[in-house]
Amino acid sequence: MRFSGEAIVIPNRSLSEDFDFHLKQRGALLAKGRALGLQFRLLFGDGLFERAAQTSNELARTLADGITAAGFTLAAETESNQVFAVLPDSLIAQLSESYRFSTWEPRPNDESVVRLVTSWATDASQVERFVSMLAD
Repeated sequence: MRFSGEAIVIPNRSLSEDFDFHLKQRGALLAKGRALGLQFRLLFGDGLFERAAQTSNELARTLADGITAAGFTLAAETESNQVFAVLPDSLIAQLSESYRFSTWEPRPNDESVVRLVTSWATDASQVERFVSMLAD
Protein backbone atom coordinates (compact mmCIF):
# COMPACT_ATOMS: atom_id res chain seq x y z
CA MET A 1 0.00 0.00 0.00
CA ARG A 2 1.62 3.20 -1.14
CA PHE A 3 -0.11 6.53 -0.94
CA SER A 4 0.59 9.83 -2.59
CA GLY A 5 -1.01 13.14 -1.85
CA GLU A 6 -1.87 15.53 0.91
CA ALA A 7 -4.92 15.94 3.07
CA ILE A 8 -6.22 19.23 4.38
CA VAL A 9 -8.30 18.81 7.52
CA ILE A 10 -10.68 21.66 8.24
CA PRO A 11 -12.20 21.21 11.70
CA ASN A 12 -14.75 24.02 11.38
CA ARG A 13 -17.38 23.45 8.67
CA SER A 14 -17.92 27.18 8.13
CA LEU A 15 -14.27 27.51 7.08
CA SER A 16 -14.77 24.91 4.37
CA GLU A 17 -17.45 26.87 2.50
CA ASP A 18 -16.33 27.50 -1.08
CA PHE A 19 -12.97 25.86 -0.29
CA ASP A 20 -12.71 24.16 -3.70
CA PHE A 21 -13.49 27.47 -5.44
CA HIS A 22 -10.73 29.29 -3.55
CA LEU A 23 -8.21 26.54 -4.29
CA LYS A 24 -9.06 26.67 -7.99
CA GLN A 25 -8.93 30.48 -8.12
CA ARG A 26 -5.43 30.45 -6.64
CA GLY A 27 -4.15 27.67 -8.91
CA ALA A 28 -3.84 25.12 -6.12
CA LEU A 29 -6.47 22.64 -7.30
CA LEU A 30 -4.87 19.73 -9.14
CA ALA A 31 -6.51 18.60 -12.35
CA LYS A 32 -6.52 15.02 -11.09
CA GLY A 33 -6.89 15.95 -7.42
CA ARG A 34 -10.04 13.94 -6.99
CA ALA A 35 -8.17 10.80 -8.03
CA LEU A 36 -5.57 11.50 -5.34
CA GLY A 37 -8.33 12.13 -2.83
CA LEU A 38 -9.89 8.73 -3.49
CA GLN A 39 -7.07 6.99 -1.63
CA PHE A 40 -7.87 9.03 1.47
CA ARG A 41 -11.55 8.16 1.23
CA LEU A 42 -10.64 4.46 1.10
CA LEU A 43 -8.04 4.75 3.84
CA PHE A 44 -10.25 6.59 6.34
CA GLY A 45 -13.71 5.53 5.18
CA ASP A 46 -14.13 2.10 6.71
CA GLY A 47 -11.46 2.08 9.42
CA LEU A 48 -8.67 0.69 7.22
CA PHE A 49 -6.18 3.20 8.62
CA GLU A 50 -7.04 2.32 12.22
CA ARG A 51 -6.82 -1.43 11.55
CA ALA A 52 -3.47 -1.06 9.80
CA ALA A 53 -2.11 1.11 12.61
CA GLN A 54 -3.35 -1.29 15.28
CA THR A 55 -1.68 -4.23 13.56
CA SER A 56 1.66 -2.45 13.17
CA ASN A 57 1.56 -1.16 16.75
CA GLU A 58 0.79 -4.62 18.15
CA LEU A 59 3.67 -6.14 16.18
CA ALA A 60 6.00 -3.40 17.45
CA ARG A 61 4.94 -4.22 21.02
CA THR A 62 5.64 -7.92 20.35
CA LEU A 63 9.04 -6.98 18.93
CA ALA A 64 9.86 -4.80 21.95
CA ASP A 65 8.80 -7.56 24.35
CA GLY A 66 10.99 -10.07 22.49
CA ILE A 67 13.97 -7.73 22.63
CA THR A 68 13.67 -7.24 26.38
CA ALA A 69 13.01 -10.96 26.92
CA ALA A 70 16.29 -11.67 25.10
CA GLY A 71 18.08 -9.50 27.68
CA PHE A 72 18.48 -6.27 25.72
CA THR A 73 17.20 -2.83 26.65
CA LEU A 74 15.06 -0.27 24.91
CA ALA A 75 16.22 3.32 24.51
CA ALA A 76 12.60 4.52 24.69
CA GLU A 77 9.24 3.09 25.56
CA THR A 78 7.43 1.62 22.56
CA GLU A 79 4.31 3.71 22.02
CA SER A 80 3.79 3.34 18.28
CA ASN A 81 5.08 1.17 15.45
CA GLN A 82 8.69 2.17 16.18
CA VAL A 83 11.04 0.31 18.51
CA PHE A 84 14.33 1.83 19.66
CA ALA A 85 16.54 -1.00 20.90
CA VAL A 86 20.06 -0.89 22.33
CA LEU A 87 22.00 -3.75 20.75
CA PRO A 88 25.67 -4.77 20.51
CA ASP A 89 27.33 -3.57 17.32
CA SER A 90 28.34 -7.13 16.45
CA LEU A 91 24.70 -8.25 16.61
CA ILE A 92 23.63 -5.24 14.56
CA ALA A 93 26.07 -6.26 11.83
CA GLN A 94 24.67 -9.79 11.87
CA LEU A 95 21.04 -8.63 11.80
CA SER A 96 21.70 -6.16 8.99
CA GLU A 97 22.52 -9.08 6.69
CA SER A 98 18.86 -10.16 6.82
CA TYR A 99 16.97 -7.00 7.84
CA ARG A 100 16.95 -3.33 6.91
CA PHE A 101 16.82 -0.86 9.79
CA SER A 102 18.39 2.40 10.89
CA THR A 103 21.26 2.72 13.31
CA TRP A 104 20.05 5.67 15.33
CA GLU A 105 22.97 6.55 17.60
CA PRO A 106 26.19 4.96 18.84
CA ARG A 107 26.52 4.18 22.52
CA PRO A 108 29.55 3.33 24.68
CA ASN A 109 30.73 -0.26 25.07
CA ASP A 110 30.33 -1.16 21.37
CA GLU A 111 26.55 -0.75 21.40
CA SER A 112 24.17 1.34 19.33
CA VAL A 113 20.52 2.28 19.30
CA VAL A 114 18.67 0.91 16.30
CA ARG A 115 15.29 2.05 15.04
CA LEU A 116 13.01 -0.81 14.04
CA VAL A 117 9.70 -0.03 12.34
CA THR A 118 6.73 -2.29 11.72
CA SER A 119 4.00 -1.55 9.18
CA TRP A 120 0.67 -2.85 7.97
CA ALA A 121 2.69 -5.25 5.75
CA THR A 122 4.85 -6.68 8.54
CA ASP A 123 4.11 -10.33 9.16
CA ALA A 124 4.18 -11.82 12.66
CA SER A 125 6.59 -14.50 11.41
CA GLN A 126 9.08 -11.77 10.47
CA VAL A 127 8.98 -10.45 14.02
CA GLU A 128 9.39 -13.98 15.40
CA ARG A 129 12.42 -14.63 13.16
CA PHE A 130 14.02 -11.34 14.19
CA VAL A 131 13.53 -12.08 17.90
CA SER A 132 14.85 -15.63 17.47
CA MET A 133 18.06 -14.22 15.96
CA LEU A 134 18.55 -12.24 19.19
CA ALA A 135 18.58 -15.42 21.24
CA ASP A 136 21.24 -17.12 19.08
